[in-house]
Amino acid sequence: MLWSGGRADKGQELADLFERNFPLIVRERSSVLRILGHEGNAVFAERDSKNCLIGAAVVNRGTILMLCVDQPYRRQGIGSRLLAEAEEAIWKNGFEKIKPAD
Repeated sequence: MLWSGGRADKGQELADLFERNFPLIVRERSSVLRILGHEGNAVFAERDSKNCLIGAAVVNRGTILMLCVDQPYRRQGIGSRLLAEAEEAIWKNGFEKIKPAD
């Protein structure tokens, strides 16, 4: 599902998700907020029954900036669905190749 919600909320929730799923990647939170909360991003999100963000794909133009799913929700097809939505958005915007983020 394409993200719904304000930009500030989006950045905070995505930064929290990033930190939970990539604990060994050292990045300043301000950098994570700036990158993931950019208003030009398309964010595809998965939420649990309590409306908590449990997975997301973040796309900017032809680049997938982040794709992750919280550990308890893995192996249920959530990541595959998020990736398919991200790929479709990239192709619909005229990009022929998908670039993973650095």
